[in-house]
Amino acid sequence: MAGIRSCESLVRLKLPDLRVAAATKINPAPDWPLPESLFTQVPWETLKTVSIPFCRVQVVIKKEINVEVWLPDDWNGKYMGVGNGAFMGAIHYPDLARAMLRGYAGASTDTGHVSASIFSSEWMKGDPERLPNFIHRAHHLMADAAKNLIRAYYGKTPAYSYFKGCSTGGQEGLTEAQIYPDDYVGIIAGAPANNLIRLQLRGIWEAQENMENPDGELSMEQKDLIADAAVNSCDARDGVEDGLISDPLHCGFDPAELTCKDVSNRHCLTPAQVETARLSYGRVSSPGGLVLYPGPAPGASLNRMPFAPENNLDNLALFKLLPEWEGRDVLAFDYDRDLPPIEKKLNAVLNVLSLDFKTFRNRGGKMLMYQGWVDNGISPYNTIDYFDLIKHTMGTKNVDDFLRLFMVPGMAHCRGGPGPNEFDMVTPLELWVEQGRAPERITAVHRTEDRVDRTRPLCVFPKRAYYKGVGDTNAAESFVCK
Repeated sequence: MAGIRSCESLVRLKLPDLRVAAATKINPAPDWPLPESLFTQVPWETLKTVSIPFCRVQVVIKKEINVEVWLPDDWNGKYMGVGNGAFMGAIHYPDLARAMLRGYAGASTDTGHVSASIFSSEWMKGDPERLPNFIHRAHHLMADAAKNLIRAYYGKTPAYSYFKGCSTGGQEGLTEAQIYPDDYVGIIAGAPANNLIRLQLRGIWEAQENMENPDGELSMEQKDLIADAAVNSCDARDGVEDGLISDPLHCGFDPAELTCKDVSNRHCLTPAQVETARLSYGRVSSPGGLVLYPGPAPGASLNRMPFAPENNLDNLALFKLLPEWEGRDVLAFDYDRDLPPIEKKLNAVLNVLSLDFKTFRNRGGKMLMYQGWVDNGISPYNTIDYFDLIKHTMGTKNVDDFLRLFMVPGMAHCRGGPGPNEFDMVTPLELWVEQGRAPERITAVHRTEDRVDRTRPLCVFPKRAYYKGVGDTNAAESFVCK
């Protein structure tokens, strides 16, 4: 449906704390190139153009929160907000376009700062309002602004409002459900970076372990050797050997299986390297018993996470908020002594660990979470442990009414990896919200050179996909969730 008013007239719209900087009717001929941003520059992004007409509205909220709202001529009557990634202060043009190509009116925000690169964090030392804007406030204000513009343009409010994001975007989805439960009725939260303080401190833990055990350093070749050995050990437990571990939680692989019998053999591990490998996977605690950020799951690469420091704590974004730590050496950090006061100071503005989803659930909200099993950026254990805490707090029945978690074998951080890693979460969420049909399994596909060569069902956690024993081992219908 076309708007009841012209696109260009939206520049005269008056709303509190909001200025419409531009309203431009886009008529692709035949394609319109997406504007440049950090999101269009990432190497895995393939969506570069759109080919449908729409109204592009650029607004500034309060002092410096930039938002774009795209209003398609052929509107489906719904709204979708899209999330961000890493510390990027940028409009997510590709995901904004994807929402619009499904018929949605969509919105994206830079959360109130401009980033020079994916993990640039210099902006954190500026205006004190920027951090709460980044963590939660900007997306709430974006939702309000988008709905007001939708009403002004189409003459009615959206019938349903959805949010979709991964990593930082997944964390943003959680904050929307917890703090602003009226903004969205359906939320997709992938690999949520909700435990940000301990996630960043994971890099310090790795650096300390390397310094205490220098003989345990692993080469890239050995890291691949360990990941491959875990897959070989646990692959067939789902009934088929396909290069994927369906249930890393119960894999039981021990890197000691790779201990060298011949010191001249490079395709094995010394005892010191075995110790490094053992400590690098899974859950870990401080000497005093504090639960620290976990490592990846068996089968994932042990490549250093992007949050890891080089030699100094102030290389981490977290410590830009703690001037008393500036210049201190990595080895000076003591988790049992130093972590509690840091979290007391910064928990409220950096972490999203609330378990309170009652209001969101009671008003009919639905949420789908997903997580790749070979993600070495956001640990699968962090997502599972958070999900289990929600269930423990609210009760399994109450959680099943509004929240489902899907673990993705062979998927890396939000995308990619050797397993089927492309899937549609929007349609199952729509069916749950609009028709009450809760998803039990979702089909994922794997492509090689743009050709689908494998499909698998993603099962509601804690169920896993098992081969039935008959049928094409590369077809989802040959597997059952149990």
